[in-house]
Amino acid sequence: MRLCKVSYTDSDKKQRRSKRWYVELRDHRDVVRRIPAFEDKRASGEFARKLEQLVVTRIAGGTLDVVITRWLEGLPEKARSRLARIGLLDAEQVGAHKPLQAHLVDYKGFLVGKGNSGRHIRDTVQRIRVVLDKTNAVFPTALRASAVQAFLTQLTSCATSPATVNHYLQSIKSFSRWLVRERRMTSDPLRYMYKLKTETDIRRVRRALEPEELRRLLDTAYDGPVRYKMSGPERYWLYRLALETGLRANELRSLTRASFEPDNSEPNIVVEAAYSKRRRRDVQPLRRETAAELRSFLFGKLPRAAAFAMPEKTANMLRDDLADARSAWLNEAAKDERELKRREETSFLRFCDDAGRVVDFHALRHCFITNLARANVHPKRAQTLARHSTITLTMDHYTHTSRGELAEALNGLPDLSRQSAERQRATGTCDIAEKNLPVLLPSKGTFEGISVQRDAGKSEMPTGISTTRNTAQRSEKRGSSPKSSNAPPGTRTPDPLIKSQLLCQLS
Repeated sequence: MRLCKVSYTDSDKKQRRSKRWYVELRDHRDVVRRIPAFEDKRASGEFARKLEQLVVTRIAGGTLDVVITRWLEGLPEKARSRLARIGLLDAEQVGAHKPLQAHLVDYKGFLVGKGNSGRHIRDTVQRIRVVLDKTNAVFPTALRASAVQAFLTQLTSCATSPATVNHYLQSIKSFSRWLVRERRMTSDPLRYMYKLKTETDIRRVRRALEPEELRRLLDTAYDGPVRYKMSGPERYWLYRLALETGLRANELRSLTRASFEPDNSEPNIVVEAAYSKRRRRDVQPLRRETAAELRSFLFGKLPRAAAFAMPEKTANMLRDDLADARSAWLNEAAKDERELKRREETSFLRFCDDAGRVVDFHALRHCFITNLARANVHPKRAQTLARHSTITLTMDHYTHTSRGELAEALNGLPDLSRQSAERQRATGTCDIAEKNLPVLLPSKGTFEGISVQRDAGKSEMPTGISTTRNTAQRSEKRGSSPKSSNAPPGTRTPDPLIKSQLLCQLS
């Protein structure tokens, strides 16, 4: 190994020596390399000694010590790339000594190339920056699960919801996995970090609007003024499509004129994979009546034109339309003070009801799935229309029931009150299973899969089936009278000796 300066010929054909020092050494492949150092001879000598240690470590197949690691972290990116080209550094080692903020710029480009929405990219990159700043992680080797967990615990102690904490964790974990896939890190330090359970602390509980509330909301939006740069009919169709297809806000925002296929034999809406939450191309069916009305709304739009000019905060727009609809509903009872007071005490068309449940834009998706359940749609079909991965999410989280529906379900239970029991005893009736009642069979043929024949006045019955007529015949053989005047009043069969299955259970 030696330090030297290189001679070269300038444009005037004069011999000159370089200002920078160069290091000549044999690398791990026994190839002589000339690597540029610095203009200062002392700094160049230190650089040459570190290079020599790096070659020795490479030949021995060992790991880099702390001193060499810190030295590599302080090198310019161009110098590390040059060492990687000649094989002194692996791709993982080059990435390990590149600042995380520089990796983050590359990761942002990766998200753009995937086709993610601008809002998703902006929020993800911002959360990653916050985590890196709070954990003081400058290089990939400084990214530690313990530091990230301490930051998330601090967020939780500041009354941050578990859902928000999970967003930060998901963003930094996706960044860490990308570093490993791109061979910029050898292993994922955040691999065994798991999300918090959001069920234990739900900050935003949504409710599903009743059908009458939905009709009034749509009517108010259609006749309403321009709001958030959206006309009344445009807001009407936005809400209606959300209620009849269950599309999310970002999915609706991505729709263009070409996304609608109302003239097909089966009308539908197409959501491209880049904008679908599950990253698949979704084809959502449309009601034929809706498709017929959509033609006039979409008439004149170019194929690539956005179907809706949606604002960023759709919840605020929906809240204003709900407030107008509620005001119109209250004004209908302005002449009746008693009715007006009753309406004011209800949560009809309120953004937030007495239980703290809210109606934001995503609540329209809850309404869509809840209405499917109310229409007795099979749960598997409802899951498919909702595009959920599990039936549990569809039934437990997005399906809501009202008090009236629960009360109606209770009407199917048997009446266990004392008055009901007294009425049954007075009339001689009882709740007896239908399978225990006497069975009247035809004289010949098949009855519910049972072959029956009667020959010469004999009744051949299937095993286990008994009728009152058979019992009466057995009573006559014992010499008892078919009728008796000593029967107590109210007895349906006068002869108490005749015992049918029905009377046995009543007795």
